[in-house]
Amino acid sequence: MPKQSAIDKLTGADKAGKDRMLAAIVGHGDQNWFFKLSGQSDLVAEQAGPFTALVKSVRFGDQGTPQWTLPKGWRERPAEGMRYATLEIDSGGGTLEATVSTAGGDLLANVNRWRGQLGLSPIDETELDQETTKLELDGTTALLVNFEGKLKPGGMGNPPFAGGPMVGPPSGASGANDGRGGPEDTAPTYEVPEGWEELGPGPMGRKAGFRVTDGDRLAEITVSTAGGGLLANVNRWRGQVMLEPIDEEQLQSDSQFIAVGETKGAYFHLVGPQRTILGVVAPIAGDVWFIKLAGDNELAERERERFERFVKSIHFSGAEGADDGQ
Repeated sequence: MPKQSAIDKLTGADKAGKDRMLAAIVGHGDQNWFFKLSGQSDLVAEQAGPFTALVKSVRFGDQGTPQWTLPKGWRERPAEGMRYATLEIDSGGGTLEATVSTAGGDLLANVNRWRGQLGLSPIDETELDQETTKLELDGTTALLVNFEGKLKPGGMGNPPFAGGPMVGPPSGASGANDGRGGPEDTAPTYEVPEGWEELGPGPMGRKAGFRVTDGDRLAEITVSTAGGGLLANVNRWRGQVMLEPIDEEQLQSDSQFIAVGETKGAYFHLVGPQRTILGVVAPIAGDVWFIKLAGDNELAERERERFERFVKSIHFSGAEGADDGQ
């Protein structure tokens, strides 16, 4: 009689309930770009070839943002929340989703974060070469991983904004505390402008989302949490609307302040050739909150006043009594 393990392998039962993650870290300058596809193991495994081809096609323009060639059958959605892009793939078991995001940070820490999401034990520096594959690209190197395990609830995770200092309060802003608060006990309430379609919470730390359309024009509004250096996040936004990155000096001159409920946030109005981002960064009760409108230039300008009223209406129920650090 054959062993049960052999029967399981023949029937595919050894893969039942398992998940797989294909991911690549592509370094460029002081930023790491993350390409990640995860889901049911056999469905993701079928996309290993196209995923590798996608990574091989990555190149960087003058603005430091990546471009790539989509594999056949893949399609791209606009940036959302903390994602630079979302790529969708139709498969026999439904639609798979790959994400593109950016951050600084240590390679080993990021690999171990992904392993943790799959319930795998961490590795050390000496095992990194054994568990990853290097792929030489045009002018840079990609580090690829192919892990199998069981994704934990919420295991997609947020991008690791590990490089640079955490965003602190803008000068004169209130709302930071001793870090004991969190997104769960600092839930935002707000007044939704007329004409905004509510999307609700979503991936990558999105606590609320809205959509505005006018014919074929679209603008999306998100409220989310994340960490990371202020300059890195603003330059990521600038790249999304095809603007050149800036330095710390220009960051200070470009930022304005806007009331976010009882506190203040740094406000950026970024207008590119075709798209605009209105972005607010506000530290509230130990967390960094991002309120962002991204969309067609004309529509974004039309919604600008409503967006600003929305930002000012936001109230964080767990932030009362927060110390401003002065």
